[in-house]
Amino acid sequence: MRCALFIAVSLSVAALWGESNGNAVLRDIHEVRTAIEDLRFGTKFDIQATITGLGQTYSEKTLFTVQSGDAAISCWNHTDDKPVSPRIGDFVRIVGVLNHGQTFRLAADCTQIEILSSHNALPAVRNIQAKDLLNPGNDNLRVRIEGVLTDVLTDEFYTSLLYLVIRSGDEIVYANVWEKDAPAGLLENLGARIAVEGIFRGHLGYRLLMRKSLVVTGSNHITILDRPQPAPLPDSFLYGEMPSSAFRKTTRTHYIDGRVVAVWGKNQVLITTGTRNLIHAELVRPILPKVGADIRLTGFLESDLFNLILVRATWSPAPEPTSLSHNPPAM
Repeated sequence: MRCALFIAVSLSVAALWGESNGNAVLRDIHEVRTAIEDLRFGTKFDIQATITGLGQTYSEKTLFTVQSGDAAISCWNHTDDKPVSPRIGDFVRIVGVLNHGQTFRLAADCTQIEILSSHNALPAVRNIQAKDLLNPGNDNLRVRIEGVLTDVLTDEFYTSLLYLVIRSGDEIVYANVWEKDAPAGLLENLGARIAVEGIFRGHLGYRLLMRKSLVVTGSNHITILDRPQPAPLPDSFLYGEMPSSAFRKTTRTHYIDGRVVAVWGKNQVLITTGTRNLIHAELVRPILPKVGADIRLTGFLESDLFNLILVRATWSPAPEPTSLSHNPPAM
């Protein structure tokens, strides 16, 4: 009898000791998020939440995001024995463990998924200022930001994955979207004011410069609020009177007309204006005009400390022929 009582007491103490040392199963998503932030890897969880986003597949494992209330986490789908492929809007029960080696700060290994219901309304999108994105608690939430589209980049590994570079106030935010899900004509709308909705990921893998990144799931989550309104390039800029403010955090495009005198590489153009000033442009697309053509260049102002450059530029036929006192020879 004494032996049985001793064993029972010992087991109870062991259970309490285990729970106090992180072996308890967490059943609240807020607790899971805190455990990941505290690097309490090995902690088990069993929670219910709504699927709000599906990410990329790596080594046959798919990343997905779940949210309940104002807390969200990202999980890797490790349901190998009984594969389950949840969809956005599914309300699920997920069981798993926090593990080492993830590339996302708030991520966990999910070994069991039970779909409880489907086609559920998603949690409300949080409207947020870009400067506040890195505040605690925003990781993996559905957020919406507004800013000016300044560039569209292609991933160096996944060539069908695009990164929208958005300047919002003094901050740069990246929105990554698959090319098939992106609205058409993004490059022609550089300088436009846009709104983007997506899952915020504060640490997107190893890309240290992309700490503020939104994962966009469809073209309906990218809205053009105001089309770009290019301004004519001031004549004073052509004669060296270029204030530093013209190049600092610029979000407005400028245009200038001229005659093409040289093209080289895949996207380099040199034009001469009616006042015989040379303007260098780096085109956003590798489609070069013909030497001698009269064109309009539109792009963002930059300088190499010696010359004016239009970067991420586009070109179109000039509305009027360029009037020159003489035609400079092609270079």
